[in-house]
Amino acid sequence: MMQKLTKKEIEVVAMIMRGLWLRRNQFVLARDEIRNFQAAQNMDLNKASSNPVDKQQRWKTPSEGYVKANWDATLNLKQRKMGIGVVIRDEWGEVLTACCDQKKYVQQLAIAECMALWKAMELGRDLGFNREVFKGDAYTIVKAVNEESEDYPAYGSIVQDAKQMLQ
Repeated sequence: MMQKLTKKEIEVVAMIMRGLWLRRNQFVLARDEIRNFQAAQNMDLNKASSNPVDKQQRWKTPSEGYVKANWDATLNLKQRKMGIGVVIRDEWGEVLTACCDQKKYVQQLAIAECMALWKAMELGRDLGFNREVFKGDAYTIVKAVNEESEDYPAYGSIVQDAKQMLQ
């Protein structure tokens, strides 16, 4: 292309290719969000107990010698701001540490959830926890970190960093 097109024509081609790439990313993210929605809809709600207390999710202890990091994120699209929450507990349920954080200019929930997982991993590493269980409700992110695929355009770099930290 460099030999056959002018500089202005190359710039036009580059902008068209960028536009296509961004549209592809939106499609992949939408596909992942649809899968999350469908997975949530397919949960077997008939197994729920009639006791209202049993319907609430309860925290489950990690295996002996492990700590459990629960992480979550929220996103305010109007303000383009996200919030992160992380709680790390030991095998007896005692809170060892907790943190929260905010970040600006975030526009996708998947990126917010990735950043929350990263914060949980970073916190555990900084505190010297070697045996951790990470628990989050973002199925797409958990799946991305646990599988070999690298097709996560909007948040792929965070997923790859998370995979390396887990190793």
